[in-house]
Amino acid sequence: MPETTMHNDEPRHPDVRHEPDRVRTGLLVWIGVAFVVVLVGIQGAVSWYFDALRERARRSDPGISALRARERPKLPEDLRRIPPPLLDIAEAVEYPKLRASEEQVLTSYGWVDRQKGIVRIPIAEAMRQMTDPANPHAKTVKSKPAQKAP
Repeated sequence: MPETTMHNDEPRHPDVRHEPDRVRTGLLVWIGVAFVVVLVGIQGAVSWYFDALRERARRSDPGISALRARERPKLPEDLRRIPPPLLDIAEAVEYPKLRASEEQVLTSYGWVDRQKGIVRIPIAEAMRQMTDPANPHAKTVKSKPAQKAP
């Protein structure tokens, strides 16, 4: 390996180098300036895009009439004019009645549409009939897949 001597008599290999002591600050400043310019440009483009969307929504929304706007309550001054929410006060009484009527529909025979000849049968009987291998209609009835929520 060839070695050369430097002025302070330290051996030095020609393939071995070191980083320079000086940092190229001019290049770093230009990179920083370019980065800031790009960020400001992106911010401006996003701001313009949101303004355009807001204007489009404003044009497509008819808004409320002047009469309705006058009748609209102003908060907090008109807080007493706003009616309270309607709550089910007699839930303990109404729920058992609703449950009993639903249970009656599920467990009894009855007409759904007499003119069209559509009847209902108890749910237990319907499930028994659909699983009965002797029932020829059980094989032809196919369930529809559940629809996805919108």
